Amino acid sequence: MAPALRIYAGPRARTQLRERGLAAADVRVVPAAAGGPKGLVLNPLDRFIFGPWLSAAAQTVHLLGASIGAWRLASACLAEHQHDPATASAYALRHGPSHLVAAGRLADAAEMMTDF
Repeated sequence: MAPALRIYAGPRARTQLRERGLAAADVRVVPAAAGGPKGLVLNPLDRFIFGPWLSAAAQTVHLLGASIGAWRLASACLAEHQHDPATASAYALRHGPSHLVAAGRLADAAEMMTDF
């Protein structure tokens, strides 16, 4: 049976993963490819990554997505804002509206820009 999750990493990253695992502090960019409906299957993983795990990171994490990937990343920014605008990350507040506009979610972008 194939593994549920396959990780591709270069030699240095593979060594680090084996020795100490992956921490939120290690993440600088989250790419989210276009992929149609199969992107929606990633919702449980997204809720974990964009929930308490990645929000614990002190550094800015850049989100790059296209099509359903952009929609998923826009959802992550909006969820962070809706949870508590006062504690939302600077990235979510600064870039969330543009991610939402790129995903065609204009009403959500307007909500995020006017909810103070």
